[in-house]
Amino acid sequence: MSDGFRKRQGRWGPRISVIGATIVLVFGLSAQQALAVTHTESPDAPALVPGQTPGGSGALTSISGSTSPADQEDLYRICVTSNSFSATTVGGAGFDTQLFLFADDGIGVARGTVANDNTTASLQSTLPPAPNTGTPSYLPGVYYLGISGFDHDPRDSSGQLIFPSVPFTGVFGPVPGRGPLASWAGATGSRGAYTITLTGAATFSSAPCGGQGAVCAGPSPPLPATKWNLLLAHG
Repeated sequence: MSDGFRKRQGRWGPRISVIGATIVLVFGLSAQQALAVTHTESPDAPALVPGQTPGGSGALTSISGSTSPADQEDLYRICVTSNSFSATTVGGAGFDTQLFLFADDGIGVARGTVANDNTTASLQSTLPPAPNTGTPSYLPGVYYLGISGFDHDPRDSSGQLIFPSVPFTGVFGPVPGRGPLASWAGATGSRGAYTITLTGAATFSSAPCGGQGAVCAGPSPPLPATKWNLLLAHG
């Protein structure tokens, strides 16, 4: 090997290493970004269990869809991965939304977990992350995320409201003793296109859920509404 070739190789060696590292870094970031899933409602999402299941595998960062006079509510089956779970329509809807989260009890029954109508600053809705200590908390597992327009509410098999209705800015757990989701009823005036932005969520096929035979969240305990109200007002 000539001295000239060694010199050229010496000059190019570090450059090749840098180029290779750059390629690995770029492809690594792309792979991570590719794991994020955004779901668009198609066809119309059902109102009841099993809801619509976003496809793909990985973090679920948003769900987009719409409600209409013939379609007052939508329900989605998702995987909650941790207490960092949150869902919000703030900045993602032009109508008065409501958000509801139901836990799968292991046999395809959706039991009320938490709900919100309005944030303190808008007519859009937010389900905030759980407190770091104490209860309530989001057990990792299968949940159903529901959305509707103002005062069109989920009810149990007796026709009773699953969640309290007021105050509108409250973040509530279910009314004690109420059954799982069986129907929706109420006002029909508020509807339109929406995007729900999510954290701490994944698609149904992702860990810890994993599709059929998934780990389920189980029946949810009643949630102290005062804790949620303070969290939403001051968080």
